[in-house]
Amino acid sequence: MDVFNELENLKTKSGIGPDILLPIFLHVCRFVLFLPITFLFKAFLNNSCFSSIWKSTFMNQIFKKGDKSLTSNYRTILLL
Repeated sequence: MDVFNELENLKTKSGIGPDILLPIFLHVCRFVLFLPITFLFKAFLNNSCFSSIWKSTFMNQIFKKGDKSLTSNYRTILLL
């Protein structure tokens, strides 16, 4: 049920991840997807094997304030 709860509480208006799936799709299809995803997670954990896409991140720089030409005025956000 942990996977189902995470899918149920997913922020549906956030951006897509490296899997190119919209969060709204995962949220709407949670009743069908939570069992296969749970099975995959358990198999990956039992075998200590993870998909390379799950190990990747998207790095985005968010402007905080001040001079936009200074890199110190940006905050790094990593999207898993």
